[in-house]
Amino acid sequence: MQVHLASTERNYRETEGEFGSAKVLEDILQMIRTAGIPYAVVLLPTQPQLQTSLATQLADYRRLGQEITERQGGHWWNAMELLDATEYADSIHPNARGREKYSAALGKWLGETFGTEVGDAR
Repeated sequence: MQVHLASTERNYRETEGEFGSAKVLEDILQMIRTAGIPYAVVLLPTQPQLQTSLATQLADYRRLGQEITERQGGHWWNAMELLDATEYADSIHPNARGREKYSAALGKWLGETFGTEVGDAR
């Protein structure tokens, strides 16, 4: 797990800014808004150790993502802190318990946000 966390952190730091993610997000959301499609941007759960080691970068990412999404008329949900360390299979992917918790929370949030009833898919 420690090796995977270190690798994930290194990859994030090495690619930060190169993708131009703010401009890409802005362009995609503008196209969606122009088409009249309701949408949501969800900041996925992030392993707590990564939240700590990348705190500054992730804070900027959250702020900018929320700002762009709301400016474009979309819905924003920050699920970054939803899961604890025991709910991850590795540094990125939730385990079965984490997936179940995230899926239930996402379904509830989508239902409340878009005014629809979201049931148990099982």
